[in-house]
Amino acid sequence: MDQKKSTDELAEMLTFLQAGIDEFPDPTVIVDTNRRIIRVNKIACELKKQPATELEGNHCADIFCRTL
Repeated sequence: MDQKKSTDELAEMLTFLQAGIDEFPDPTVIVDTNRRIIRVNKIACELKKQPATELEGNHCADIFCRTL
């Protein structure tokens, strides 16, 4: 499998993942093992009044909960 095909397949999977979590009726945040936000759904963006690009990459405690 060449790199272009792998990159295209990864992009397709991420689009599929985003479409799925955007269907959840509750705010949904996906974090990595360091609790950095890697994906949010539309409801989470609406709750925080920020686009996903401003939320992703931040530590979840800095955005959603200061008690973690």
